[in-house]
Amino acid sequence: MIMSRESILATLVTASALLLLFSGLIFGFKYKSNADAAANAKEQLNSQQLITSSVLRSMSVFNMIAKAAYESQEDNNAKSKQRVEYIIQKVSTDKCASQLVPSNAASELLRHADQIRQGSASTDTGKPD
Repeated sequence: MIMSRESILATLVTASALLLLFSGLIFGFKYKSNADAAANAKEQLNSQQLITSSVLRSMSVFNMIAKAAYESQEDNNAKSKQRVEYIIQKVSTDKCASQLVPSNAASELLRHADQIRQGSASTDTGKPD
């Protein structure tokens, strides 16, 4: 059974077509797999960028709060220093400043100062002792 030249050629063309079809399917599946992996990687990248931007935004807000607290503390310290200087100036020129303070007034002032100190000592600074 000898095949004719035309049937051999037809068989070769058919085999080549099947080989091309099979190769196309393999490359198609590989392309689809790579496309899915790329889409997954892009989704992960977007998620990580969102997390990073949220962390940066939170740090920025924290820094603004810390700066405002620091500036407020500095302002309070400056005002306190001004008050002390004002009181010293006024007391030094006042005739009554050289007189003794009545004991009941002095004890009341000391009690009030102790309350202020106790109140500041009981505040939670957030730092361990």
